[in-house]
Amino acid sequence: MAKKFNITILSLLCLSLYGCNSENNSAFPEKDASKLKLKATQVLMESLNSDEIMVKINAIEAAASSKQQSFLPKIESLLGNDYVPVRFAATVAIGDTEYKPATPKLNFLLEKGDENSKIAAAYALYRFGEKDKISIVKNSLSSKDMTVRANAVMLLGKTGNKEFLEILHKTMIASDSDDKVSQQAVQALAKLGDEKIINKIWTLVLSIYADDRIIGLEALGSLKTSTAKEIIMTKLEDELPEVRLMAAGQLGKFGDTSGEAVVIEILQKNDAGKLENRQLDQIQTLAAMAIGEIGTKNLQEHLGKLLESQYKTVKIAAARSVFLTSGKY
Repeated sequence: MAKKFNITILSLLCLSLYGCNSENNSAFPEKDASKLKLKATQVLMESLNSDEIMVKINAIEAAASSKQQSFLPKIESLLGNDYVPVRFAATVAIGDTEYKPATPKLNFLLEKGDENSKIAAAYALYRFGEKDKISIVKNSLSSKDMTVRANAVMLLGKTGNKEFLEILHKTMIASDSDDKVSQQAVQALAKLGDEKIINKIWTLVLSIYADDRIIGLEALGSLKTSTAKEIIMTKLEDELPEVRLMAAGQLGKFGDTSGEAVVIEILQKNDAGKLENRQLDQIQTLAAMAIGEIGTKNLQEHLGKLLESQYKTVKIAAARSVFLTSGKY
């Protein structure tokens, strides 16, 4: 029986944007695209101001991936938030977007912040060109706090620097690394293109647990090898809609739109009331994110309705996909 899992936007994001194709005659009417962007901006701004921690974190990650400069001053203001997870997410987002006006606040966090904020600030400054700061992140791989260790692993994976492959392997198999650290190391190694990790990923993809399969599929999407793609294809027929949606979205990272039919079928079941209520937020979230990765016109047409979902996480995921697919058609 599949265990319940929680989806956050960070572990599933694709940070690429698509350019316009003015020769494609299947384009959205310009005014409709503008309305979607306006609504998506509103959703993200409202979510960044939410009192709910996870809503705020998901909004930070989605706003950063949108590449819209208008969100960055608000994200910068969250570097001083009272909650560590919010500060961490905001600091990582500042690094990912290379928003250098936040440098003084990053230096403050590096000196006075909690351990998670310090390593996030070090990562951000590394992205700004201060390459020596990454040693702070590397040193945290030996932290006794497993959340700090897992976050350090994740940050090293985000650097794209293959010189960290060896130390990440050691951290993954260390006897004192818990499952959270080991799974994050699999993700980080996949992001760095380490094909040796494929057997570890296979173990996740074959798990009886839905969340393990989803983690494995995300890692395969990051690995982006022909073998990874072949494995993802097999999960388009998984018994659970959540896993099928994740597979469809990850194929989109390869430029493969064969998951389009899966997304449409599941959304149609959703519309017909054939899915259990307890599943709807997870399924709609994954569907919204898959649309962003696949990006076909047929799927884009569902974003307007998803932006009006009763679930905040779904609205945020749909807003992220509006910007991700903007200009593709």
